[in-house]
Amino acid sequence: MVLDVIGLGQDPRAVVERAIDERKSAESDHDAERDSYWTVFDRDKHVHFCEAINLGIAAGIDMAISNPCFELWAILHYEPVDAPLGRHEAQERLRELCPTYSRSNKRFQDRQAIETSHHLAVERARGLAGERGDAEAHDNPSTTVSELTEQLRIPDA
Repeated sequence: MVLDVIGLGQDPRAVVERAIDERKSAESDHDAERDSYWTVFDRDKHVHFCEAINLGIAAGIDMAISNPCFELWAILHYEPVDAPLGRHEAQERLRELCPTYSRSNKRFQDRQAIETSHHLAVERARGLAGERGDAEAHDNPSTTVSELTEQLRIPDA
């Protein structure tokens, strides 16, 4: 598996547009049919959040989306979340659960939680999605980061 990571740090619509452009550029590649193109973004306060989701769906781009923020995915490694929360509230809760996390470096580095609780985080994320219809799939709280991590995980030998 080869990963090309392109960090844009931009509005979700720009991220989805870039993924579409990258896929178009690779269409002549003989292995292009095996490639997948993922975008990773969160709700935060982005104006084009819903527009980006609709564009990604229409273009067949896979999306790892968190609402309100990426920290929700990390929190699910520790505990379930069953009510909407603000991004600052989520960041503070993650700091309480994982003292090595800081908003400034935005890194979730609790290897033990990642290794031992990934399956719980996946189940919790799916539980959030399972409670909604398509129109509400990305409402707060929600995350599809689990779908990306499941694609990336190497099966146990």
